[in-house]
Amino acid sequence: MKTLLYILPLFTLVLGSCKKTEFSDMTAKGEGLVGFTLKSPGTGTKLALNAATPGTAITFSWNESKPGLHKSPTYTLVAVARTNDAANFDIPLIQFDAGANTSVALTAKQIDDALKAKGIADGAVSELLWSVKATNGDVTIVAQNQFFIDITRMKDGASPFYLLGPASSSSSIELSPSSTTDLLKFNWTKSNPASGGGAIKYKVLFAKADGSSLFSVNSNTAGADTLLSISHKQFNDSLVKYGYGDFSVNPLLKWTVMAISGTWSQVSEYTNDFSVSRLIKYVYPQALNVAGNFQGWSPATAPQLVAMTPVGGPYSEYAGFIDFDNNTPEFKIVKGNDWNAGDYGMVDATTIGNGSNFSLASGGVYLFKVNTTAMSWSATKINSFGLIGDATGSWDVDKDMTYDAATQKWSITLTLGTGAIKFRANDGWDLNLGDDGPDGMLELNGANISITSAGTYTVTLSVNNGGNWRYSLIKN
Repeated sequence: MKTLLYILPLFTLVLGSCKKTEFSDMTAKGEGLVGFTLKSPGTGTKLALNAATPGTAITFSWNESKPGLHKSPTYTLVAVARTNDAANFDIPLIQFDAGANTSVALTAKQIDDALKAKGIADGAVSELLWSVKATNGDVTIVAQNQFFIDITRMKDGASPFYLLGPASSSSSIELSPSSTTDLLKFNWTKSNPASGGGAIKYKVLFAKADGSSLFSVNSNTAGADTLLSISHKQFNDSLVKYGYGDFSVNPLLKWTVMAISGTWSQVSEYTNDFSVSRLIKYVYPQALNVAGNFQGWSPATAPQLVAMTPVGGPYSEYAGFIDFDNNTPEFKIVKGNDWNAGDYGMVDATTIGNGSNFSLASGGVYLFKVNTTAMSWSATKINSFGLIGDATGSWDVDKDMTYDAATQKWSITLTLGTGAIKFRANDGWDLNLGDDGPDGMLELNGANISITSAGTYTVTLSVNNGGNWRYSLIKN
């Protein structure tokens, strides 16, 4: 009994310390919603509605508003005019239900119809503030952010189209800068105007490699055709006008097309890259063509020997580097692009005339020379080309370059100091090339080429086109 007397007071203390719970406030408060944010399209977006593609989808998206225990929210896209200072999304200019989705894809026509119903004129710009309202039936909240966008109503339009050619390529397009008959051709698929819209006109847009614009040219037939044919001379004149006057540099360019119908301008969905190599094209008597079994006996596509004297003549001494890529080369020297123009054959080992086919003991690259006054010829096989000069470290020992038969170019990457360089063949001075310009064009026994900035360079030599012996110096 003694133990029990000690326990009872403790039990009484515990009971006395409890409070009565109040259950009087049983009013239902409903479920809440957690704040959410918009995703896209973001502030600064400009949406121009294309009347030629009314079915194009434009997607508006946002993050989820977390629901309560039982009710997931539904969403409504709302937009007000930016002149609505209060940004009262309860009185929107336009709105679209999204259901339980956190995005809605609206066609251009849906948006256009909604704006039209509010009296917005065709082609007019609406400056809007858009957001999203979320509700679960008990609570309605607006997204924590809003985005400013501009929407231009439909008026004119042009359907998407695609570039055809020239396709993007790492190879250069050869250009004859003075030719008015040789043509560069650019073509693309057709773009269609909106129903009732004006006929499509096209412009071809040319830009630098970094995308900055250079110039534009209307397509054929005053812009009506899906083809631009532009003469080599016209294109080159434009390049020179916009800063590409150095013919030794192959401009890296981009091209695309703009289709225009009324007030609408539609740019192709793609841009193609290309580069241009500007070659001077020679014809007889400035040049002789070397046609033979190494190239199908075709004078029109044959490599050339070009006169060593300036334009205007007299023409008698010709020279050119020829890559005979077969083991037993045979050829003749033709006075133009057709056999009917006449040709020279080999009389003996040093004489040309009304003779048989020229022949060489082996294939390879040769410096071929002809004198039509002395009626003589010579062929020097090129076993190597090297770079030499105090910029390489020596005027006595050259740095051998590597030949690529596919591109018919020699190249080398090396460190150059300040000073000068030249190109020479077969480790000797009998055949050397320099630049008398300096214009990036090489001449036999030409002047030294200056290197004014030391560094690592990739040097390229190209002599496969007669009269267009070129080099490039690219600092790495």
